[in-house]
Amino acid sequence: AHKPSHTAAQFLFEKMIQAELRPDIIAFSTLVGAFMEAPLGKLQHVYSQMAELGVGLDKVFLEKYTLSVLQKRKQDGVRSYSDTVKFVKGVERDRVIEAASAIDEAKAAGVGLSTFVERVRKSIREIDITPQYK
Repeated sequence: AHKPSHTAAQFLFEKMIQAELRPDIIAFSTLVGAFMEAPLGKLQHVYSQMAELGVGLDKVFLEKYTLSVLQKRKQDGVRSYSDTVKFVKGVERDRVIEAASAIDEAKAAGVGLSTFVERVRKSIREIDITPQYK
């Protein structure tokens, strides 16, 4: 039976912690990149674990986190702003809210936004997923 890649990635990450190695932003970015198919709660746990360890957000992590939270794959063909709006409209509401929250937190912390993340941020405001993000 084929296990999702996030299961193997989580196993290796936990081994890293058990070996008393302190994961850095690169380790966290790699981990969330493998979590494309993971349940939202597992992604949120990784995000909070990163904060607990005092690892700050950066542009690369934020993009990988946003991609994984929204479960966006290369074959989704999201190349323009209108494609992004259409894509975000099709994502589960809880996932969109989580992406918006992470993007807002990163922006408030002065983290630069990639082109894709900026388009997602604008798309969320346009589709009015929640009054908080209008």
